[in-house]
Amino acid sequence: MASITLNGIAGCKIEVYTGLFIDNEFVPAYDGSTLYLENPSNGTYLATISAAQKEDVDKAVASAKKTYQTRWKNIPPAKKGQLLNRLADIIERDADKLATIEALDTSILFAVSKHAHLSKAVESLRYFAGWADKIDGHYLNTPGGMAYTRREPLGVCNAILPWNSPLYVFLFMIACWKLSPALAAGNTIIIKSSELAPLMTQKLAAQVRETGFPPGCVNILCG
Repeated sequence: MASITLNGIAGCKIEVYTGLFIDNEFVPAYDGSTLYLENPSNGTYLATISAAQKEDVDKAVASAKKTYQTRWKNIPPAKKGQLLNRLADIIERDADKLATIEALDTSILFAVSKHAHLSKAVESLRYFAGWADKIDGHYLNTPGGMAYTRREPLGVCNAILPWNSPLYVFLFMIACWKLSPALAAGNTIIIKSSELAPLMTQKLAAQVRETGFPPGCVNILCG
């Protein structure tokens, strides 16, 4: 797996994988396409990462669909909540590293990233983790009978992260806002990260895998 190493706060070395995240693996683009990333604060070279093509999107959709049909929708809701809380724990553990990546990738202040963006991302994960086992239907009395509703997941969701300033400095927070409810409701998700600032979501992909989500539950593509 190709990766880059960024220099973090207090001399910390931060490894970020540069491949597309499909089926819990970091892989190169179908045709080897890449994106050149610049440090927005000074215009210097920051990283080169894989750029998804149509074939990569098709592969990610197939992976997400298979996982939804065979694994994720059948996992008990309480277990889904536990996984979301575990991901929140990992984000809190890696807060300094993530804030450093966001500072390099978007020029947002380190303190703002750590104490505002990351804290909101964690709050979102924990909030929807609590909802995972509380999604139910309703029973209604009707003239001459009854009616009921049953809430079911949609299947594969797609989340496109914004690129335009100033919104793009909140990419990690917005990624968690989109990811959390989709997974809590029993869907799988494909995240299309910003081609201008994708490194935070690249790190998120590694954290998703560490958390223990089934392969294909979360796929992250840049391009």
